Amino acid sequence: MINIDTETYLIELTRGDNAVIEFSAKDDGGNVYLPDTGDKLVFAVAKARNKDYIFQIENTFGEYAQVTPTEAEFNADKTKYFTYSSGAYTRCTAASVYNSSTNYYVSLFWNIAIVPEDTKGMKSNTYVWDLQLESDGKIHTIIGETDTLDPKFKIWGEVSE
Repeated sequence: MINIDTETYLIELTRGDNAVIEFSAKDDGGNVYLPDTGDKLVFAVAKARNKDYIFQIENTFGEYAQVTPTEAEFNADKTKYFTYSSGAYTRCTAASVYNSSTNYYVSLFWNIAIVPEDTKGMKSNTYVWDLQLESDGKIHTIIGETDTLDPKFKIWGEVSE
């Protein structure tokens, strides 16, 4: 079981469960950040700040999954979708027109997939986490500790294994 408080960034998860958490980010201009080739997204959980991570998940831009959006879903966020042709994925633009016979894909870049092995050895306790974007050789912490924010990752115990 997973529970996420989007105001405090508290993630609660039962040890050994699978979970997929979808993130996003905005650029300096307040626009949705569109990842590009070479970008990495790094999610890390540790016992405390400035300690070695217990587990870390790293996504590199370039993995996709086929989806079947409705026309309304497509029109709501066209740049979320890609098409595939001649061995390359191409991002749809604001001018793209929905076609029900087109195969559409979404990037898995923003999806952090936690698997049972990530939390298997963790005790029922509260940990810390952060999320970083590595782009053009620069590291940007998207979610992390600030004066007003302290993202926590709480592990609930399990009855069976």
